Amino acid sequence: MLKLIIMLVAQPHFAVCACQCVDGLPKTLCQTIAEAQAQPRMCPLQLRCPVVEETTESRPAELLFFDAPSEQAHSCREVRIWDAEQAAYTGVRVCDVITS
Repeated sequence: MLKLIIMLVAQPHFAVCACQCVDGLPKTLCQTIAEAQAQPRMCPLQLRCPVVEETTESRPAELLFFDAPSEQAHSCREVRIWDAEQAAYTGVRVCDVITS
């Protein structure tokens, strides 16, 4: 099972693991690999995320990829998560983690 986790983000918008809107889709996000592996829950399908409006300013021409912080993480990249306080999507770095 894959779980999306946040890595190296200043002031995450959640504690431990939480359901967040990522590029317009509900995803489970965690602060660390250990938390993602310890809490393999997925977001409910009924969560409604705000539509992502595509503009040249909102998304770079190509995805930004980053080195994984450990062997347990892969596909590290920049995505946008919904920030309810700002009422807008904001860019963060995430990695996929395989959980059992």
